[in-house]
Amino acid sequence: MFVDVLVAKGDLAVGFAVSKRHGSAVERNRIRRRLRAAVGVVIGEVDQATGIHLVIAKNDVETVSWDRLVKDVRASIGERNDSRGC
Repeated sequence: MFVDVLVAKGDLAVGFAVSKRHGSAVERNRIRRRLRAAVGVVIGEVDQATGIHLVIAKNDVETVSWDRLVKDVRASIGERNDSRGC
């Protein structure tokens, strides 16, 4: 499993995990870039995103639409921050 940590903004750290079952290194890098871009969009919208988040690539991450991917990332980061009282 490959984990790439990106400290994006303030007290927010985001890691990405893409396992080898997603294909070759080229395919895994493509998935990680796509996830990183989606997280970047969401971070720009969230004022007080804090904490450490691990984004794990699931089976359909390669084929899901961009809008759906951003929506899922937005919901996930929003839920995590709300549950921590941020």
